[in-house]
Amino acid sequence: NDTSHIIVYTNEGLGQRFPSNIINITGSLASGSYGISVPDGDSVMGGFCINDTDLMVYVSKKGGIRANQSKFFHPRKNKNDWVHLIEMKANDKIASIVACAASDTIHLVYDDLTTKDISVRDLTIDTMNSPLRNLAHQARKSVMYAKKIKKTKKTK
Repeated sequence: NDTSHIIVYTNEGLGQRFPSNIINITGSLASGSYGISVPDGDSVMGGFCINDTDLMVYVSKKGGIRANQSKFFHPRKNKNDWVHLIEMKANDKIASIVACAASDTIHLVYDDLTTKDISVRDLTIDTMNSPLRNLAHQARKSVMYAKKIKKTKKTK
């Protein structure tokens, strides 16, 4: 599918988006690839598949959250073409970036294993330059990760 893309993001809030069809399927003994080149001092935090109808929800370790439309994050030009997805404060890092729909819920897990669910429908859809909103901050706690959950309809 030509609309399917992969997003890879780093600890420091950098990201790359590229078409999924540029990745070659290779055997376990293959070496070399189109790949990515991660900036010195940074590391890849995660990646996911996305299309232009998805939303991207950013969650920081300190509980900052922002939602954007994915269609405004354009594909890279080359493997060194990193985009500042989000400006991180000096003492904060990305916990997760999640591809989701407005009907989904984001499930946060804190370092003390407590959790919090946030409805994507309740988030403001911001621009790519907007700062994080302090929606999930909890004193002396750090968000370990966030994931999308779909609410199931209750049946009688």
